[in-house]
Amino acid sequence: MKFGIHVQQERRWALFFLSPWLFGFLVFTLGPMAASLFFSFTRFTLPDAPVFVGFENFAKLFADDPRFLNSLGLTFLYAIVTVPVGLVLGFFLAYFLNMRMPLARFWRTLYYMPAVVTPVITGTLFIGLFNGRFGLVNYLIERILDVKGPEWLLDPNYAVYAVMLISLWGVGGGMIIYLSGLQSIPTELNEAADLDGCSRGRR
Repeated sequence: MKFGIHVQQERRWALFFLSPWLFGFLVFTLGPMAASLFFSFTRFTLPDAPVFVGFENFAKLFADDPRFLNSLGLTFLYAIVTVPVGLVLGFFLAYFLNMRMPLARFWRTLYYMPAVVTPVITGTLFIGLFNGRFGLVNYLIERILDVKGPEWLLDPNYAVYAVMLISLWGVGGGMIIYLSGLQSIPTELNEAADLDGCSRGRR
């Protein structure tokens, strides 16, 4: 009986501490997603009420809007590049930071900090870095390669690559997950692998 009461109390406390996140998720994420899904099947012009039109909007996207297919292709390119690269970078960062090294906690914190920086600060930072006239990226390109850099965020041919680089800024979030997994491996397994003569890569 006491065990059941204890479990119920833990559930109440868990819901209490989760309630701010749940509220934010319902109001600012799930709610807008559901609303956008509903409005995608309607013709909605303020101040008139939305009129249900079925799949008419989607048919117009594929048939009458050439920019849609282009944006779909860019989104696909962005996903197939940034997702694998982000996973690999996160794993290798976690692998190296899991080793015994001086100032290990400092390096872990340093690589994780970009993952918790607000999007507003990140956006402002990278707008300055990729600015075509006075950005640091173009400055380095001109000094090292002796060529004029492009307008990264304004040129359709380069904007997607700039956004890819910006998205990899937060690779520290995946690094923390990999790092926690690596640190949960029992030391006995690593010791046994060393005794068996396994290389670092095989271990």
